[in-house]
Amino acid sequence: MNKPGAMKIAQTRNMKAFSVASLASLCLAVALNASEVITCKSPDGKFALRHVHAEQQPYAGDTAIIEVATGKTVQPLDSNWEIGELKLLWSRDSQRVSYFADNTHFTDAGGCSTRVFFRNGSAFNEIKLPELPSPQPPSKAATESDKKTNRRVEPMDWLKTGDLVLENQMLNDAWGRAASKITIGFDQENRAAIRNVEQEKMSIVDYFLLLPADLFVYAVKPGSPADRIGVRRGDQLVALDGQPLLHWDTLARRLEDDRERTFELTWLSPGGIKHQATFQQARLSRIDAYRQEEHQWVFGALPIQAYKRAPDVPVKNRFLYALGHSLSHTAEIIQTVGQGLVELLRGRVPLSALAGPLTIGHAVGVAAEQGWSTYVLLLALLSINIALLNLLPIPILDGGLLMFFTIELAKGRPPSARARRIASYVGLVVVLLLMALALKNDVVRFLRPG
Repeated sequence: MNKPGAMKIAQTRNMKAFSVASLASLCLAVALNASEVITCKSPDGKFALRHVHAEQQPYAGDTAIIEVATGKTVQPLDSNWEIGELKLLWSRDSQRVSYFADNTHFTDAGGCSTRVFFRNGSAFNEIKLPELPSPQPPSKAATESDKKTNRRVEPMDWLKTGDLVLENQMLNDAWGRAASKITIGFDQENRAAIRNVEQEKMSIVDYFLLLPADLFVYAVKPGSPADRIGVRRGDQLVALDGQPLLHWDTLARRLEDDRERTFELTWLSPGGIKHQATFQQARLSRIDAYRQEEHQWVFGALPIQAYKRAPDVPVKNRFLYALGHSLSHTAEIIQTVGQGLVELLRGRVPLSALAGPLTIGHAVGVAAEQGWSTYVLLLALLSINIALLNLLPIPILDGGLLMFFTIELAKGRPPSARARRIASYVGLVVVLLLMALALKNDVVRFLRPG
């Protein structure tokens, strides 16, 4: 015959097992899309450039010089920066390297970063560059100075002598381009000095060849705001609200920052005919592959999309490299899911974001169709969700037990058996309500058309 105490313990265990099993069917819809690119390997093969960035705008990411064999970061470069063009340019002996990052694609003000480092074993120390003279602009620049001038300093080559060649250029919509080549030398203590400055000659043809191709419209969606105001394929976008556009991503960023307001667009059609019109973005809704409703704000004009994948760099010590990245990626997922839970409790994430067993089963099927890596990532995400939910301070969960232990530590005695029993029933009701809400969300998702 079982003792009453043993029966209560068994009941508590059964309630806890049921609660954890119920929470296993709850999941927050969290987007975890990121890409990692390793490129620009040093001539001796020991170091490379790593860039980890988001796959959606504004493509924010981190860059660093890493040790190829271990994947260890040896020199952080930029953190959480919306980066456009990136490159490392190594000296022939791998003892010095120049880093270039062009952010003009993503910000109105623009920004180019050029830095030089010398290698000290496995460490890198930055070299302070001297003040660089500006290139000589054309004579008409003085009378046409109302346009914005962008400056760009880019490393071009390391000479056999160990000198670095930089290109210093200025771009202006009114008077064109001025550029000079600057040769930087280094002494034995890695102090930099200017060795030579050579002014470049630039023709009007060269200037027009430098116009970014992505400002030309490749396609227009029928019925979209762009179509209604008269934008057509082959047109060149010039300005938004009177401010010049340097790249298509500048346009996308401005539209994303203020989706509902009215914009004024200036563009040129083939033949140089200038047009101006106002428009508002269209708000479209659709159901994604995971049966989640998402909203998009659409302009309707599309640029030419051309991408080139950087060559892969072989990684030595793959096991340690994979282990380190798995730990760091797991930490990132925990942080993201934890933030989602906090935002849910604060009311900033709608309760409709909770998903039950039907949505999870559907998501697993979609992930399996996309490949084993996506499938395994989803399983990891579900496991982390379950672990974090189980740590919530709800009685009958592990988080509730930790809460009781904390109370006992603070008061010097455990809560009474009656208080623990009432709290356990309250916790069970909370879990059942969450389950009912998740199942309701599932039914709504799968009855929704689309």
